[in-house]
Amino acid sequence: MAIQPPPQATTPQFFPIAPARTEDSGLPVARLADLLLKHIYFKSPMSAKDWAAALCLPYQTVTPAIQSLVEQGWAQTIGRMAGPSQSHDFGETLGYLITDPGRLRARDVLARDHYVGPAPVPFAQYDVSVRTQVSQADVTAAWLTRALQHLTLSPDLLVQLGPPVNARAPLFLYGAPGNGKTTIAEACAELLGEPIFIPYAIDIEGQVMRLYDPLHHQRIQRQMPGNFDPRWVLVKRPFVKAGGELTTSQLSPSFDPLMRYYEAPIHLKANGGIFLLDDFGRQDSSPRALLNRLIVALERRIDYLTLAGAGMAVGSPFEAMVVFSTNLEPGSLFDEA
Repeated sequence: MAIQPPPQATTPQFFPIAPARTEDSGLPVARLADLLLKHIYFKSPMSAKDWAAALCLPYQTVTPAIQSLVEQGWAQTIGRMAGPSQSHDFGETLGYLITDPGRLRARDVLARDHYVGPAPVPFAQYDVSVRTQVSQADVTAAWLTRALQHLTLSPDLLVQLGPPVNARAPLFLYGAPGNGKTTIAEACAELLGEPIFIPYAIDIEGQVMRLYDPLHHQRIQRQMPGNFDPRWVLVKRPFVKAGGELTTSQLSPSFDPLMRYYEAPIHLKANGGIFLLDDFGRQDSSPRALLNRLIVALERRIDYLTLAGAGMAVGSPFEAMVVFSTNLEPGSLFDEA
């Protein structure tokens, strides 16, 4: 059931604006050139317009990177591939072909990192986006009652739900299987406010971490202004559910040894929404281990992520509301934890 979110308090809105210059992209020319080379390695020839679009960047932003590839003999122009009526810039109509030296260079680049997709956004921009899009919704008893009207709940429970939802504080739900715990958590996600922007991928000191995940993020199709940065996706506030299969290792970025880039941990994909730990206490990792792993994030709203393959760690904002759900006796769980 779709729930109209409550009105939010006035707060600065985050809107990703497409970079007008190369330096505004947050990536050096060499990084952009490597990413362009990987794209044309798999699809050659390409028009300059399509080549830039593969990175989700304006043509003028990647022009220095294209020039660099041509100057180093890794790509060559083959004349027009698109008519002038299809573009405002003559350069966008030019076609490019990868050269034999370019193929060798591309294989070297792919051996370091097999990420081929939209250009990642700098971590600093992601940090700002998360903090700016924190829910400011004022969830009243009336809104809660409307959101949960399909469940039979006591008035006392509705009163107890209000404060943690408004504060995005951790919530513990205990009860028999099938009594609506997951439904309550889903409704809380709907009440947190308007959709948010998330990037496809994040650049962390030269390392790529993919964030957008169609399994956990419901994309919203909406007509955007011409200055929109398409490296970002508009999604419903996430509702990310992890059950008995959750381990503490899933709360760290995972490095794919074949693709050679990182996948964001499951709780980071919940930023701006709800992270539901379902069947809490039935994971292979103990309740103590899971709580110890999350305690800093819960208390300080920041989580320290270790990029093991790169030997580095970064402090990431954590603005998800964490919901613990279980049918086990709470006393036994927290005696252990």
